[in-house]
Amino acid sequence: MKKIKDPKYIKWLRFQPCLVCGVRNESVVAHHFPTVLHTRRGNDTAAGSLCFLHHTGEQGVHKYPEMEQLLRIKQRKQREEYETIQSQSSKSKVR
Repeated sequence: MKKIKDPKYIKWLRFQPCLVCGVRNESVVAHHFPTVLHTRRGNDTAAGSLCFLHHTGEQGVHKYPEMEQLLRIKQRKQREEYETIQSQSSKSKVR
């Protein structure tokens, strides 16, 4: 099955706070959470924002993969927020 790409969402994530600590800086990147069909790297729609420390650093999900399960709830809320913003933006363009 083909992976879903959403470059606008990935770019938006870089300006969001880290899902763990809330920091907003240039170290925030998009982390692709595994999905059922893609165990290594999920779809772009299953990505969330993490700072360096919580992505690949000493306290990161790459070192402690069990953190991913806990962060999936926050990631889903973050994706819902993005979709709401996109929906409102497209409605305002129609007017």
